[in-house]
Amino acid sequence: MRNKIIAMGTPGRTVKQRVWSALGHLFFTRGFYQTAIFIFTKEINDRPSAPAYLMRAKAHYEKGDDAKALLDVRASLQLEPSHDAHNFHGVLQFKSGDLGGAESSFSMAIAGANN
Repeated sequence: MRNKIIAMGTPGRTVKQRVWSALGHLFFTRGFYQTAIFIFTKEINDRPSAPAYLMRAKAHYEKGDDAKALLDVRASLQLEPSHDAHNFHGVLQFKSGDLGGAESSFSMAIAGANN
């Protein structure tokens, strides 16, 4: 029952999910990327969400694992496209040499930011 309590201000997210998210962000901002990956994985396993996939993608990127970052940012985009996810996808595509894909992702990021 306690894991089913919906957190105020965040439709559809439980308190447990908000705690995982907050802890993941804390470890990410402190540079503990492997721990952040572990925590965001727990959040994703509990209930997949675009923000969790995006943050895990960013943690993978900071650790130098662009392949895993790309998989996670694509999962984020499939669940819920956002300008932040499109922008990060563009960064990864540009870095890998996919300039056409990067241009497309950056265009979608700009379009999303203007809506």
